[in-house]
Amino acid sequence: MESLKRAVGPSIAASVLWCASKFPHRPAVIFGTEAISYMDLWLRACEIARALKTGRESSLDRVALYLPIGIDRIAAILGCQILGVSYVPVEPNLPVSRIREMLAQADPSVLLSSRAVCSAILKDVSSCSTVMVEEVGVGAADGGSSNRDLVLPPKSGGYVIFTSGSTGKPKAVDMGGAALQNLVDWQIELSTLSDNAATAQFAPISFDVSFQEIFSTLCSGGRIVVLTNEQRIDPDLLSDEIQRARVERLFLPFIALQQLASNCVERNLFPDSLREIHTAGEQLVVSSALREFFSKLPQCRLFNQYGPSETHVVTCHELDSNPAEWPRLPPVGWPLPNVELFILGEDARPVRLGEVGELYIGGACLAQGYFQDKERTAERFAVIDINGAPRRLYRTGDFATSDEHGCFFFCGRRDHQVKIDGYRVELGEIESVIADHPDVAEVAVVFERDANGTGRLIACLTSKDGAPTDCLETAVRAHVREKLPGYMVPDRVQIIGAMPKSASGKVDRKSIAERLCAEKVNTSAPPAEKPACATTSGSVKYSDLCGAITSHWRELLDHSSLSDSDNVFDFGARSIMVPELQRRLRRQFGINMPAILVFRHPSPRELSAFLSGKSAKGDAANTTLAGLANRRVSTKRRASPR
Repeated sequence: MESLKRAVGPSIAASVLWCASKFPHRPAVIFGTEAISYMDLWLRACEIARALKTGRESSLDRVALYLPIGIDRIAAILGCQILGVSYVPVEPNLPVSRIREMLAQADPSVLLSSRAVCSAILKDVSSCSTVMVEEVGVGAADGGSSNRDLVLPPKSGGYVIFTSGSTGKPKAVDMGGAALQNLVDWQIELSTLSDNAATAQFAPISFDVSFQEIFSTLCSGGRIVVLTNEQRIDPDLLSDEIQRARVERLFLPFIALQQLASNCVERNLFPDSLREIHTAGEQLVVSSALREFFSKLPQCRLFNQYGPSETHVVTCHELDSNPAEWPRLPPVGWPLPNVELFILGEDARPVRLGEVGELYIGGACLAQGYFQDKERTAERFAVIDINGAPRRLYRTGDFATSDEHGCFFFCGRRDHQVKIDGYRVELGEIESVIADHPDVAEVAVVFERDANGTGRLIACLTSKDGAPTDCLETAVRAHVREKLPGYMVPDRVQIIGAMPKSASGKVDRKSIAERLCAEKVNTSAPPAEKPACATTSGSVKYSDLCGAITSHWRELLDHSSLSDSDNVFDFGARSIMVPELQRRLRRQFGINMPAILVFRHPSPRELSAFLSGKSAKGDAANTTLAGLANRRVSTKRRASPR
């Protein structure tokens, strides 16, 4: 089937309407067993837009979205495009204090939520009016009436998305619709997929890539396959859903791509429907698993993209068809249309070809700035004279270089900003939160990267005089978890006697990193403790399984003191680590374990008891080891209100 390029129109909403008119009955969004056609999606989005607009015709500017995963999330974002207003995505699983801070900064006109996730706490932190999505469209006599008083705006709408801030508060990036439309136009032109190809919606809507996923699909007649949280964290479930839904395109951060590739290689099952994978968010590292994965899928193209939240994607590089010859650290590629890149030295002048300097970005891709933060906007978005012509440029803080062909290469950061699971994290924000703990004197957070390009956060701190230290690590992690998203919680908290300082009196982060590296080399974990119980189920002893799981978690977390009764998430476990445990148990015991079980049974003792067919109290479990080897945990599908 021929590739369908985006319809020429004044806005993203106009392009989706064109597709709805041309393919009214074609599936637009699929979520588990639910599906909605293009015309029904358009009408639902119009209903939502009308409900948001009612009573706010002259004051509607930003809409906060606090919704569960599902079709109505997509319809709500499209509804904001129909109105030409910005949306503010708020994930329901964030700490309440984080939600309060975001809503206070963004100051939305209205909050769109759902009874499934809205609570008294949310109402308490939100001062704006609330619309419940279940009530939208109820009682409407004519489904088409919802768009009679809606006039499509001449321009696309944008969003306000929060990123980590070094001052201890998240930054609200105010991205305009023109920059997003430029991105969508380019992404559709790049693709050679058929016009009804399926794209998996992997990114949370609080992550800028979600806009790219959604509208590069809906503006070209494709299908969006919305993934559950379970499918996002479990490579087994993800690869199965890709195969089941015949997904042709994925947008994945590097760490998720690495997990998917390793899983497929381990299982020797490769989703042959895939035609395009786009990775961004952090440095792409070509591992042996990635080489084997793409060698088994010669029809699948890999694109490496780069761009901070303040600009979204600004470069792209397609790796060639021979994975065996891919460099370990591929370039980030060439600028997109209407995008300018400059590598400048300390004097804000262009460096010579081949030299490393700081990357500055200009052109149609630039955000409007940080919402209601003129000082921070002026600091990072500056007008700089380039060869006699003034240009508004965003200072990325990334070091880069380029070759004679105009191809750009990422060369690291100049500050304390890192990428974790695809998210940009300012270490200073984590330090600021930890410093608020009453028993902490000084703190420095470092990021320890491993050979595969992933890594972990380690918080080194000194305690105040007289403060108890026996439970300080657990207390600090709990304190951070109440304030920040899970991916910003340190994997390890280490209490030290004194904070090393440089000659200028600043914290010596290099010295801290060297000390941690030396300790890791010189410390070996003791053998796993043997649990008291030793019952068996099938061919695997409970004691062997419990000992193995405990040992594996000690290695993954670098915590030799972890016991079989400890909650691994209290010791720094993250969802991104679970696939490695899955692979180890598959190789050692032949167990195909769904990732969700680790969250339901977070201690090695509980997990091994469940897997071996008995609960931690000795009661019969409803799932045996043999049964788990051949099935997956089913995920609940929430019914659409339509």
